[in-house]
Amino acid sequence: MALTGTISTGSGITASVQALKPTAVVSPSFESSTTIDELNDIQNVDTTGVQDNSYLVYDAYSSKWKAEVLDISHDTANTPLFISNGEVDVAANVSVTGNLSPSSDQEYDLGTSSNRWRDLYLSGSSMNLGGVEMQADSVNGGVIFIPKVTGTNPDPTAVIFKTDGQIVTAVTSGGVVSQAALNAANSSVGLSINDVAGFDVDNINGGSF
Repeated sequence: MALTGTISTGSGITASVQALKPTAVVSPSFESSTTIDELNDIQNVDTTGVQDNSYLVYDAYSSKWKAEVLDISHDTANTPLFISNGEVDVAANVSVTGNLSPSSDQEYDLGTSSNRWRDLYLSGSSMNLGGVEMQADSVNGGVIFIPKVTGTNPDPTAVIFKTDGQIVTAVTSGGVVSQAALNAANSSVGLSINDVAGFDVDNINGGSF
């Protein structure tokens, strides 16, 4: 029941004061007959499956806080994820759904002299080493080396290692060798490794081969 009263002043003015009681009491809920020594003593915390590197996340479906293993996911469509002032050690496989590129040109390494990557598997047909192209001939199966394009040599000659061990050459256009040129080169007779090893370069005065 509410309490009411009247306050009078010397001028005859009166004011009515009413004391209201609260309509609801909010209090935390705990397991009955327990003390709060651990998280699982609290009714809305589920510590099932707790392990190293777990954290608490709220599950609206069960209305409880649950233990989850840290799993970082980030939408990089518009906002990149920045990690600084330390290293990121990943003890699991990493799946990448986008390009993996350094933030600066010619500044970072992939592996070190003491910690090297074991094998490199590439599905593409080329690899660039400082402007020198190493390519795979998907039709004939050979390996192609194309020197770097320069101002003095805008159309470098490609060197091709055929599957039978012979070495042939092909002309490029701006460092690009056409499949037709590759097919023609693979149909020609080239030098073998033994032929190259047997050359006496001191006796070569000119000409071509």
